[in-house]
Order: sequence, then structure tokens, then C-alpha cells
Amino acid sequence: MELTVAGTSGILTQDDFVLDWQSGFVFDNPDIQTGFIHRSGLATRNDFAFIETPSERSQHALMIDNFADLIRNGDAEREIWLSATEKTQVFLDAIWQEIQTQTRASPAMTPQVNMRENP
Repeated sequence: MELTVAGTSGILTQDDFVLDWQSGFVFDNPDIQTGFIHRSGLATRNDFAFIETPSERSQHALMIDNFADLIRNGDAEREIWLSATEKTQVFLDAIWQEIQTQTRASPAMTPQVNMRENP
């Protein structure tokens, strides 16, 4: 439930991005800020920038609104979401493939097997 995006000029981190801390079903604490952390260069944790992303409506209400818009707006809106979903899956598949390639290329990353226990 954490999201970390690393780029050439910094790192963005958002913890528990699937939970609505301020007005959710599980948590209901308006004192918890919604947002993400941006860090770049050499910095201590005290130097990380928290970017607040407040919303007037809960993420659950916004999600329902988005689904309703998909139904009302028909195929044009649906194609945008389908395209974004496909791009996300291609991205995740590429990451997974790279992890598999690196694991095969580096014996140090491969789990050691005890041949006496597992012939």
C-alpha cells in the first residue's frame, strides 16, 4: 500500500495511498494530512518536503463519481481508462521482467538450496 516513484531528479513517496486517513471507512481522523513526500539530492529526513494534497470530498466519494462518469460518458471516457490501465500493466510487466532478468544474472540474488534436503 506504499507508492514510491524514483526518477532522475528525486523520489516521491506516498504511504498507505489506498487508505483514506481523513474520512475513510477504517480511519476517520481529520488531523492526518493527505499528501506525499518529495526528496531530492542529499538530504536528511528533516529536509524531505511533504506536499499536502487536500480534497473537499473523500476518496471513496470521488471514486464513485469517477465510476458514474464512466457510465454516463460512454465509450470515449472508457477508452481513456482502458488505455491508462493497459499502460500501467505494461509498466508493471516490464518491472517484473527486469527483476527476473537480474535475479537470473546474479547468482548472489538466487536463493541457496541445500542439496541434501532438496535433491
